[in-house]
Amino acid sequence: SLAQAKSQGMVCELPTGYLAAARKATHEVKAMVNDINKKRRAEYTRIANDHKITVEQVGKLTAQKLEPKCP
Repeated sequence: SLAQAKSQGMVCELPTGYLAAARKATHEVKAMVNDINKKRRAEYTRIANDHKITVEQVGKLTAQKLEPKCP
């Protein structure tokens, strides 16, 4: 799960609102990160269009709410 991967230090939240997989992450975790990031991008795009702001702004606002950040 994402929570487990975060607690094991294999995944962290970037200030852009997306996830990053650590070098030590398994192929399965990396695939999960890619899938989640695709879904986040789609949702950020929807929100950005609704509020007439950029996708990057939505990501940054979301990142402020997510923990833990990447070291």
